[in-house]
Amino acid sequence: MSSDLAFSKNRRPGQLLHRFLESGHPLFVRQPARLLGPLIAFLADFHRNGQAHGAVMPGRLLLSPTGEWDLDFFKTRAGSPDALELEIYYPDGPGQSLEERQGHDVRALAAVVHLIITDHPPARRWRRVQTLAEHPHAQAWPSAFISLIDQVLAAGPDEALPALAAWQAALGIGAEEPSPTEVLVKPDNPPEPTHIPPSVPVWPLRPPVRLPNAMVGRAFAVGVDTLDGGVFPEDGHIELLGDLPPGLAFSGGMLCGSPTEAGEFEIRLRRHPAPSDIGVASGCGHLLTLTVNANPQSLWKNLPSDPDGIFARPDTDTGSLTEGPLTVIGASRRGRSHAHTGTYRDDDFSMAWLPENAWYVLTVADGAGSARFSRQGSRVACGVTQSFFGAELGGMAGKSLTGRVQQQALHPDQAGDDVLLTELQRLFGTAARQARAALKTTAEEHAAGLRDFHTTLITVLLHPLADGRWFVAAFSIGDGAAAVVGAPGGSPCLLNCADSGDYAGQTVFLTMPEVLSSEEAVRARIRIAVIAEFEALFLVTDGISDPRFPSDTALADPAGWRDLWRELHPLLTSQSSPRAAAEELLDWMGFPSPGHHDDRTVVLAASALFPITL
Repeated sequence: MSSDLAFSKNRRPGQLLHRFLESGHPLFVRQPARLLGPLIAFLADFHRNGQAHGAVMPGRLLLSPTGEWDLDFFKTRAGSPDALELEIYYPDGPGQSLEERQGHDVRALAAVVHLIITDHPPARRWRRVQTLAEHPHAQAWPSAFISLIDQVLAAGPDEALPALAAWQAALGIGAEEPSPTEVLVKPDNPPEPTHIPPSVPVWPLRPPVRLPNAMVGRAFAVGVDTLDGGVFPEDGHIELLGDLPPGLAFSGGMLCGSPTEAGEFEIRLRRHPAPSDIGVASGCGHLLTLTVNANPQSLWKNLPSDPDGIFARPDTDTGSLTEGPLTVIGASRRGRSHAHTGTYRDDDFSMAWLPENAWYVLTVADGAGSARFSRQGSRVACGVTQSFFGAELGGMAGKSLTGRVQQQALHPDQAGDDVLLTELQRLFGTAARQARAALKTTAEEHAAGLRDFHTTLITVLLHPLADGRWFVAAFSIGDGAAAVVGAPGGSPCLLNCADSGDYAGQTVFLTMPEVLSSEEAVRARIRIAVIAEFEALFLVTDGISDPRFPSDTALADPAGWRDLWRELHPLLTSQSSPRAAAEELLDWMGFPSPGHHDDRTVVLAASALFPITL
C-alpha cells in the first residue's frame, strides 16, 4: 500500500482525475483549452524554474466539480510518485538528468491527456495499435493538438519532444477569442448576410442560442417557444427555415425526436408577428445551435485478440459445477477498453468441488492492465491455487481441517479459533507463495520481470456443516470483492477487505513481496464465518464491484448485494441448465457503465435449498 493513503483520507475537497472522469464530466471536450491550459502553463513554469515534477499522473491531479485544477495540491505532490501509476506514466523511469526528467514529465502529461480523451492510459510505444487521432473520442478536440500528443506518445527515449509552448499554441491558448455579438439587420436597407443562405429572407436576428446537447439514439425534447425571455409568444407563428438534424421534428413550439446522426447543427426559426405585435413588420428570428453527440456504445470496437500471441487466451470464458449441494457458475469477459484495441482479457477464475471432504474452492483474479503479461499472472494464480487446495483438502490435511471446522462450529472458543486460523494461515499462505513462485519461474523463462505478471487474487473455501450451517473462509490480495447475500441478520456480508484507497486504481498484487512478507501479513488477509443459511455467494473482480458499488460503504452494504442478486436471479433461473446460466451471466456482464470498461469476472454459488425472497 502506498504511504499516500493516510494523506488521502484528509485531502482537500475535490475529485482526483480518475473519479472526475468516471463521474461523466464532459467539460474537457467542451472547453479543452480553458481546462488544460492552467495545467500546461503550470508545468511549463515548473520546468522554466529548473525543476522536474516527477509525478504527473492521475493520482496527483485534483479537480473541483467545475473542472479547475488544484495546482497547490499538484505542487505538493511533486516528487512523490505512486509505485503503480509510475509503471504507466513513467515507463522509462524517472530519468537521470534534469532534461530527461522534464522530458518524462511531458510524456506523462501526454499520457494523462490520452486518459482524459479515451478513458484509459496509452499502451507503451511498442504495443500501440491505434493512434489517438484514430480514436473516435478525439474528433471533438483540435486536430493539431491531437497530432502533437500522438507525436509525444510515439517518440523514442532519445527523440526531442515538442515544447509545452507548442501544446498551448495547438490548443489556441493565448489567441484572442472573438466575443459573440448581437447582429441586428435593419429591414429597410439590409446588407447581404454571410451566415444565412441568400435564399432565406432577412429579419432582425436575435443572439444565437445553444440548446442542451442531444445524443444519437436517445429521446430528446426541448421547448423553443420561451427562448430568450419568451420571444415566441403563443399567439405568434413559428416558421422553420431549412432542415432539422435527422431524427428530429418541430411541432407546437417543441423540438423533439431521437437524433440519428452526430454533429454540430444550426437550426433557424422565424417568429412571424402576432396580431398584438404593433409595429413589427416582419417578425424576428433565432439561430439555434445543437450538438448531437455520438452514442458512446456505437464508438467502441470489438476487435479479436491475437490467438497466436504469447499467453493467448479466449476473450470470454464460462464454467459450471453440477456436483455438490450448490449450483456454482462462473463467467469472465474482456472489458471494452481491451476489446477496442484488440488486446487480451486479463481476468481469470477457477471453481472446484472436492467430494472427499466436501469442500468448494473458488477463485477469481484480476491481472493489472499496466502489466504486459498479467493475463498469465491471473491464470497461473487461479490454477496453482486450485491445484494446491485440490491436493490438500482432498487428502489427510483436508480431513483434519474438516474435523477441526466441525468441532469449532459446535463448540466455539477463542483458543480453538486461533488453532483454526493458524491452519488456514498455513494453507492460504502456502498456496499464495506457490503461485508467486510459479510466476517467478515463468518470468525467468520469458526474460521478463515479476511485475509483468501483476495480479490480484481472491480465494474462498466453502464447507457444509453437519447441522446445516456453512463454514466460509476467504483470503484476498488486491481489489475486487467476495460477499454473501441473504445471510441472517448479524452475519457478515463482505468477506474480504479490498486493498484499495482513495486514489483511483490503487491496489496491491500477489507479485509484490510485502503482501506475503510475514505470517501476520497473511493472517490479516483471512476472514472466516459460520453462516446459518444464504441465498448466494459472489466472488467478483473490480470490473463488477466498481460500477455496482461506487464506494467502500456501498460495497459493505448488504442491500446493494441483494439488489444485484434480485437482478440476476430471474435471469439465471430461467435457463435450462447451469451451463446455460453461466452463458446468461456472461451476457449480463456486458452492461454499459460510463467510465468503467475493465474486464469483468463473476463466480456465483447459489442454493435451491433456501427460499429466495425477491
